[in-house]
Amino acid sequence: MSVGLWSTDMVTEDIDVTWKLEKKFWAVHYELNAIAWILVPETLGGYWKQRVRWAQGGIEVLRRHASVWRDRRTVRLWPLYIDYFFSVLWAFTFVVQTVGWVILVSLNVEVPEPFRANPFPFWNGSIAALVCLIQFAVSLYIDRRYDSSLPRYYFWVIWYPIFYWIFSSMACIRATPKAMTKKAGTLAVWTSPDRGLRTTAIK
Repeated sequence: MSVGLWSTDMVTEDIDVTWKLEKKFWAVHYELNAIAWILVPETLGGYWKQRVRWAQGGIEVLRRHASVWRDRRTVRLWPLYIDYFFSVLWAFTFVVQTVGWVILVSLNVEVPEPFRANPFPFWNGSIAALVCLIQFAVSLYIDRRYDSSLPRYYFWVIWYPIFYWIFSSMACIRATPKAMTKKAGTLAVWTSPDRGLRTTAIK
């Protein structure tokens, strides 16, 4: 009530209301032991629509809550703002450099080393992948009490960040124009993607 309830013009109203609460100095915490049951998209098309909406919502939050920089009392939100801003910037950089690399390789153009962009990881990418695998191993170990079959998926988890980053980057590129051109106050509406449920009419 103190933050004016939900914003009807934000496509990710949960993120927006969290920022509104934080700006009013309410505490929002992560609960490690919370268990939720959700339905997720089961098609690539549904997953794409969901990610585009989430990306659009994140950028809308950046626009809506840029006022945090005008109030020193909201300094705890600055790192979150910076992190998301550079996430968007990284998405554009990744996509643009990858497209540029493909074009240059196709045309057999030699580029000086400092300006050469290659989407494939080098030794530093291997270190990042190793850290990622360690994080996944720890998380699967912690969550095994909820599902004892989780460890068997460890072999496949390294592919998750690869496809996740590619998908998220492209979704961010698609969502940015929508978020930047949307007028404040425009009612946020969307069609929920397929979540594996089929309804049958009862006569």
